[in-house]
Amino acid sequence: MGYSYEQAKKLGIGHLHPNAPGNKPERNAKRRQADSLAVQFTAHKDAPTTPEGPGPWEIVIERWTPPSVNELLHVHWAKANRIKKGAAELIAYACREAGVPRATGKRRVSMVIYYPRMDHAIDPDNAWKAVNDALKHAGAIVDDRAEFLELGPCVPLKGRKRTVIRLERVDP
Repeated sequence: MGYSYEQAKKLGIGHLHPNAPGNKPERNAKRRQADSLAVQFTAHKDAPTTPEGPGPWEIVIERWTPPSVNELLHVHWAKANRIKKGAAELIAYACREAGVPRATGKRRVSMVIYYPRMDHAIDPDNAWKAVNDALKHAGAIVDDRAEFLELGPCVPLKGRKRTVIRLERVDP
């Protein structure tokens, strides 16, 4: 079950809801995943948070998979910006719900992406761009340069459509 327009408005992301004023219904039967707010969040806290945050933190975003680089490159630039902005707001909200503190050092990011059909799975390397940009926007990583970010595995699996992002501190 997704959020109603009123609930989305209270969360500050009402403009993403399909029923928001000014949003036209999609003509294509397949709605773009970042444009839809029919997403459920499940925030898991593995450890209590402190200002530095001991971590690790696991973020589960139900009924959502990250947009691929190919998807962003093969649409109009304005549509690509909307998709990236939607992904950034979605991940930022999920990070707040999970209690992920602002990053001050290097973190390892791992991802498991579940697809209902494996023939729809994207190349794992294509999934990182939007997720890393969104995590940076949310403050969950300092930057996506190698000195602040260590990429863990990105594993595509068959299952109920969802994305699991795991953040861990990397001690120097």
